[in-house]
Amino acid sequence: MSFRPRSREPAERVETAGALRERLGQLWHGEISLAKTYWLYYFLPLLPPGTAMRMIDEQLRYQTNLEPGTLQFYLSVYPVLAVLVGGWAAFMLVPIWRSATRYDGPAMWRWLAKFVVILGVLVLVFSLCGRPKE
Repeated sequence: MSFRPRSREPAERVETAGALRERLGQLWHGEISLAKTYWLYYFLPLLPPGTAMRMIDEQLRYQTNLEPGTLQFYLSVYPVLAVLVGGWAAFMLVPIWRSATRYDGPAMWRWLAKFVVILGVLVLVFSLCGRPKE
C-alpha cells in the first residue's frame, strides 16, 4: 500500500477559495480584532520578506566582491520582494485603520494603530516619490 496524498475535489477547492474570499472581506472591512489584524495579518507576513530585503540591501551596500551570479540573483529577487512587501503593506493600511475604528478597548491602542497607519502612508508616499536630490 503506497501513500498518495488525497487530491482535492473541485468542490473543496471552491469552498476553500470562498473561505479565503470571506476572510479577506472580513479583514478589509475591519471585522477582525485589531490585535489579529496588526500582528497576524500585517506584521508576521511582512517579517520574513522584510528581513530578506534588509539582508540583500546590506550585501549590496557593503560587499564589494560579490560574484556575478549572486549579484544577479539579488538584483532579480529584491524588486519582487519590494513589490510584494509594498503591496501587502499598502493593502493592510485600510484594514488596520478600520479595525482600530471598531476597537472597543483602551483608546491608546486605537490611536496608536491609526498613528502607525499615518506613518505607513507617509513612508509609502516618500518611497514612491524617491529620495530628495541634494
